[in-house]
Amino acid sequence: MARARVSCLVLVGLVLAACAAPVREPQVGVNMGVTPQGVRVTPNVATNVGGVRLGVNPYGGRISTRVGGVGIGIGL
Repeated sequence: MARARVSCLVLVGLVLAACAAPVREPQVGVNMGVTPQGVRVTPNVATNVGGVRLGVNPYGGRISTRVGGVGIGIGL
């Protein structure tokens, strides 16, 4: 059931991206997070495709968008 929801969200993201404006230049960044094991620094690369933001890091990918003032995202 959860797998079907993820597939549906990915499909919606791809459809929105296909209907959107051209892809912008990729942005390279570094995320920092605090875990019980210590501080973790993670490099990432992301780009906007219309209203959808696509990103990757060494641990996987992410698709996110904003609906009104609320950010919605899913990690893959």
